[in-house]
Amino acid sequence: MSAPSCPALVVKLLDHGARRAFTEYRQLHADIFHSYREEMVDSVKLAGAFTLEQVALCVIGGLVGKGLHLAFEAMAPTVMRVVARGGAAGMRWFRTQLVRAGRKDQELLRRLFAKVETEGFDSLSAAERNELTVLLRRMEQSLTVKLKDKPKDALRAKAQQDFYGLFHPELAAVLKGSRGERYDIHHLIPLEYAHLFPELDINAAANLKALGKPVHEGINKLWNLFRMEVGDRASPEQVRQMTSITRRHFESWFNKVYEPSQSEALLQRAMTAALDDVRALVAK
Repeated sequence: MSAPSCPALVVKLLDHGARRAFTEYRQLHADIFHSYREEMVDSVKLAGAFTLEQVALCVIGGLVGKGLHLAFEAMAPTVMRVVARGGAAGMRWFRTQLVRAGRKDQELLRRLFAKVETEGFDSLSAAERNELTVLLRRMEQSLTVKLKDKPKDALRAKAQQDFYGLFHPELAAVLKGSRGERYDIHHLIPLEYAHLFPELDINAAANLKALGKPVHEGINKLWNLFRMEVGDRASPEQVRQMTSITRRHFESWFNKVYEPSQSEALLQRAMTAALDDVRALVAK
C-alpha cells in the first residue's frame, strides 16, 4: 500500500523557517505512514478511510505548512505551540489529543481534512472554518481538565496497542502472565494527572512501561497512598517526585519478565522503602 499524501496542502512558502517546517512534514508524511501501515487496525480507524495518524499529520502539515497555526494561537496557544515544534513527537501529541477528544471530534476533523485533501484549505466554508476554530478551542480547554473515564479507557487501550505494536514489538511475545495475558502498561505520570502536564504526550513511549502484575499492584499502592493524603491538591512537582520514587525503586522491573522466585523478596523491600518515601513526600 502506498503512503497517502496531502497534495492540496502544497503551497508556496514565503520564509525559510516555514519552508523547513513544511519539508519536514512532507518527509514525515512518507516515513510515518510507511512505518504505521501495519498498525492501522480498527481501534484507531475513523469513520472513513483516514486514521488518527493521517488526520493528525494533515492537520499539522496544513496549519504549519501554510502558517495558519499563527491565526489559531489566540484561542489554542498550547495546541499551536506543540504543533509548531514539528517532528513525529508533535504529530503523536496531537494524535493523543484526538484519542482523548473522542469519536465526535475525530469524525469532524476527518470530514474537514478529507475536503482539504481533495480541494485545498481554501475550499473550507466559513462555517467549516468556524467548526475547526471551535474544535481547537475545545481541545485547548480540555488540556487542563481532569480526564473522564471514557477518554481514560481510550488512552489505555491506545497505550497498550502502541507499546506492543509500535514501541516494543519484540516484547509482545515475551511479557506475558501465567494465563498468557500481556503485561499491564503503566503510565509513569498517571492519566488522572495528565491535566497538570498539558504539553506532555501522556501516551509517549517514555511514559509507558510494561509491568508484571505484582509490580504494577505495588506501584498502584504507592499512588493510592498519595491520593488519600493529597487528594485533588496534587501539584505537578509532587507528581514528578512520585514518578521519581517509582523509577528509583521499581525501574529494574520495567519492561522485564517478572520472576516470582527471584523477585518477591526484592519487591517487598522496594515497596517498604518506596512507601517511606511517599509518606515523607506527602508530609512536606
